[in-house]
Amino acid sequence: MNDFSQSRICEVFMIATELDQERRKLEDVNHPQHVAAVEGLSDYLTIMNLLYKSISRILEGDCSLTTLQYRMLLRLLSAPRQTMRSTDLAANLHVGVSTVSAAVPHLVDEGLVTRAEDPDDMRVVSLALTRKGSSAIERADYHVGQFLQNYWKNLTPEQLEALRVLVQDVRTAADRAEAALEEIAL
Repeated sequence: MNDFSQSRICEVFMIATELDQERRKLEDVNHPQHVAAVEGLSDYLTIMNLLYKSISRILEGDCSLTTLQYRMLLRLLSAPRQTMRSTDLAANLHVGVSTVSAAVPHLVDEGLVTRAEDPDDMRVVSLALTRKGSSAIERADYHVGQFLQNYWKNLTPEQLEALRVLVQDVRTAADRAEAALEEIAL
């Protein structure tokens, strides 16, 4: 085993240990931080659920997009030449290829993406963002942005920045943990 693999295993172990400690707080009703851990997790899940439902309603009502379709458009926007293979898009979004495939027809029918099969291998499908797709992102960003401004207006700029950093840190930690687990699996 090389040093890289050993460091990845150590990293996964550290993350697992931290998660195990948090899990114990949740499971052990006698743990001094049990109530705070349960309330914190419950509050976090409630907020994420409410945000997801609200944003989904806005996207569907104002933009005729599902949350997944919006996420797909955003990923295509940031991809080289605004094009990705459907398998890469699915992996990037952490969903199955069949989930992406089911969402594509609406995006194609609306002219938001183009779909092209590889002439040498019909199983390989590339998706490309169109100008209309870019406009749909702008419209969706506006509506979601308006909602979030109203949602977060009672927080100070410092609290919003702390929230932004926290969300980014959680995403980075989750990505690192997943990458480390994938590396070990290889």
